Amino acid sequence: MSSGPAAPPVDPLNALEHAPSGFALLDRDYVVVYENAMACRILGLAREVPRGRVLWDLLPTGRQTRFAPAIERAMRERTSVEYTAKAVRLPRWIRMVAIPSGDGLAIYFDDVTDREEATSALRLREERLQLVFEASGVGMWDVDLLTGNAWASQRLREIYGLPQDVALRAEDLRTPFPDDQLAVVQQAIDRAGDQRWRAVAHTKRDANGAVRWIRFSGRTILGEDGTRLRSTGTARDITDERERDEQLRRNARELARAQRMARIGTWSWDLATGAVRWSAETYHIFEFPPETQPSIEALNALYDEEANRCWREAVERSMRDGQPYEIELQTTLPSGRPLWVWALGETAFDDQGRPIEMFGTVQDITQQRVQELALAESEERFRTLADAAPLGIVLTDATGTPTYVNPQLCALFELSPSTFATRWIERVHADDIDRVLAAADEAFTMRGPVRIEYALDLPSGVRHVRLIGRPVPTLDGSFVGQVATIEDITEEVRLAAERARLQQQDLQAQKLESLGLLAGGIAHDFNNLLVGVLTNASLAQLDIPPNHAAREAVEDIERAAQRAADLTRQLLAYAGKGRIVVESLDVSGIVREMAQLLRSAIGRSVSLRLELPDGLPFVHGDATQVRQIVMNLITNGSDAMVDSGGTLRLSSRYETAPDPAAFDAVFGAPLDGSPRVALEVSDEGHGMTPEVMRRIFDPFFTTKFTGRGLGLSAVVGVLKQHDASIGVCSSPGRGTTFTVLFPPAKDLRRVTPTSVPRLELPAGGTVLVVDDDDGVRHVARSLLQRRGFTVVLASDGREGVARFRAIGTELRAVLLDLTMPVLSGAEALATMRAERPDVPVLLMSGYSEHELQATFTGQVAGFLQKPFRAQDLYSALASFLGTKAEP
Repeated sequence: MSSGPAAPPVDPLNALEHAPSGFALLDRDYVVVYENAMACRILGLAREVPRGRVLWDLLPTGRQTRFAPAIERAMRERTSVEYTAKAVRLPRWIRMVAIPSGDGLAIYFDDVTDREEATSALRLREERLQLVFEASGVGMWDVDLLTGNAWASQRLREIYGLPQDVALRAEDLRTPFPDDQLAVVQQAIDRAGDQRWRAVAHTKRDANGAVRWIRFSGRTILGEDGTRLRSTGTARDITDERERDEQLRRNARELARAQRMARIGTWSWDLATGAVRWSAETYHIFEFPPETQPSIEALNALYDEEANRCWREAVERSMRDGQPYEIELQTTLPSGRPLWVWALGETAFDDQGRPIEMFGTVQDITQQRVQELALAESEERFRTLADAAPLGIVLTDATGTPTYVNPQLCALFELSPSTFATRWIERVHADDIDRVLAAADEAFTMRGPVRIEYALDLPSGVRHVRLIGRPVPTLDGSFVGQVATIEDITEEVRLAAERARLQQQDLQAQKLESLGLLAGGIAHDFNNLLVGVLTNASLAQLDIPPNHAAREAVEDIERAAQRAADLTRQLLAYAGKGRIVVESLDVSGIVREMAQLLRSAIGRSVSLRLELPDGLPFVHGDATQVRQIVMNLITNGSDAMVDSGGTLRLSSRYETAPDPAAFDAVFGAPLDGSPRVALEVSDEGHGMTPEVMRRIFDPFFTTKFTGRGLGLSAVVGVLKQHDASIGVCSSPGRGTTFTVLFPPAKDLRRVTPTSVPRLELPAGGTVLVVDDDDGVRHVARSLLQRRGFTVVLASDGREGVARFRAIGTELRAVLLDLTMPVLSGAEALATMRAERPDVPVLLMSGYSEHELQATFTGQVAGFLQKPFRAQDLYSALASFLGTKAEP
């Protein structure tokens, strides 16, 4: 079998000269025998200086550089040394690898500034995320199920009672729990498989016999063969929450017992659905069988026409005037027993003033009427009910002086019954005294119901209460005072504040995620660098015999490049590229939902005005990222008015053909005269100069002392994913207006990729390579020329289109980068397809094929993900140029 023509000889010096890493060769006196062009660029040296200098002349700060000790050790001990440090004179991180070579040293230099800065940013984000969890009281764990090694956050150690400064094993996380509770958790894990599981368990009893209840949320990570590899999740101490729930259940039982003792039944009537509910005591009072379905008709059937008329009139007045009603009704039950009931009811209304529900009580007063009980007996019954009620109850005379308070109310105000009447106002918080006095004055002047929430400043701390009062009439209708229930709502207020705090934390987390846009840009450039490394390494393996001494080093280079490629893919995922959740969005609706959050985000001296009409066309996009745009622009506008104050206006509208000339500057997708949905944020701040306006979307640029300049750069990154634009109008002294312009929604189509058969790549013909990166172009040229192709290069989309037209019929294929200046790869592709649809185009990008299919399937012959190896390029071309390989 023929081995084919001999490969052309490789010029090692030429390869080193064009290598993407810096290289220098030293003799034993540290004199530089050779340094390549990349070494000079990394170290900031002029290439024309003759060789023969000592190494210390090449380094940024002479012999005092941080690299000097490492290089001397490598020379002295004849060992390889790797060292990374930040240069003193140059704003760069440099990685150096010194390898003994003969009597001297071979030194490789790499500029790793992008990698170090990206790593630092990721580490900062992880630390902040952990702080968020710790601040919310949630503990976290991570267990390697193969080794038994475990990690627990500080909060988890506190919850479990574990020491803070010792390493943990998996069994240490089980120690605080009894076996039966561990079984409960294990059952939840087994049922979930590799999905998220949840469970609640309690710890072992302490010396006082108490336990702590823990709510778990975790996930087990499985290997391809089903082996359990890791367990990770969170834990929260819910002991107090369970105790509160149990107290609520006890209160409900006590209320039911009180109703039974007082012979008071409760009822409710949903006016929208007609559904009626009765308490057990209501069944008992009216002697209804247990199977009776609650209904208004069943009650009406017990009374004559006159009684029903009186009840209907009372209900209608309550629904019309909003006043509660009290009415006495008399009838004879089917058993023959006479029945008198005292019925109380009131109507609940929605925000538009429409009645939505009626509810009330019915009290069997038959015994009172039959026996004509004295007023004292009736008062004693009331006192029995009030003392057993779980709420604070107060009864006043017509002047507002308390005549009765139940024990629960005295305990709530931390006063005795004898001092309550004169000192209760002292317990009202200073911020609420005026409101409480005004409400009391209105209740006794208008002799109507009252409802108010206020705070108490008690010796034990601040408590929040809700008072609901109604007038107490006599039989002749005269006003004798008020009866009110006072409920402790401290926990309700606390939970509301906690929800608001968590919403604010979520907003801050979204701001931090905008750093991902910067990571995406870094990953793109890094991918281009890796193309040269990975392809040259794969080429070298083709030329180096299997047993050659350098082959292992080249394989190491390829593996390192592959790990670096994995890093870029992680950065792209962190940036959210190609993974947004696209849906039809109502821009006005999204902003209206954020109204309260936006008002809380602006300064106190700034007022927010919203002008958000309905009926605007929908846009396609990711709702979370659109909210991020709005929040970043609102925050920027508020910061501009923090000293002067003013009105911050946020409006939306539909523009049939926005004019680019109407703005001082336009960023993002170009305005082509097509319709747009506009979202505008206008402030009355100090405005911007043209110099500042040109830089407002640069990462980390800011005019604020505190340096919050990433927000607007994140806005542009999101807009590019939505094919949207942003126009800016500003000048010093007249404020700034940002106008975000979204294209109206269009249908999205997704195409499933097809498999590619194994093919042989024939040689011959011309291939056009269009990429803005020198290294990618040169590597692609080398690979294609090795297979016998004629290669034409272009550095941007515009030049690529010109070369495409000039080559003519000899052109066999085009390798086209997606992201380029001047004219993007997508725009260049559209022109090429329009002029010569028969020429196959291979699209190159750092994003995966799956992420690009929805946009480019049907327009290109294939996809080539960066960075790629030589065989990846050959296989991609063979998919549409090749012939079937022999089996």
